Amino acid sequence: RKESSAASDVYKRQALAGMTAHGARALGHPELGRIAVGAPADLCLWDIQQPAELAYAVQTGRLRQRVFNGEVVYAR
Repeated sequence: RKESSAASDVYKRQALAGMTAHGARALGHPELGRIAVGAPADLCLWDIQQPAELAYAVQTGRLRQRVFNGEVVYAR
């Protein structure tokens, strides 16, 4: 059972990376898709339970907060 839990954790990390850093790199923007000091502070927070849900959660009703240039521009 521990192996399947570890495999599940790997899948979750891969899903999150695919929707963030890997997606940004694929679009030619390796400086995006991560949260780090000095990185652009543009991000959205979605109402989800698992990172894998990002694949279908990107819709207006599930957006919880949007940050643009380091400022919260939308919050629900």
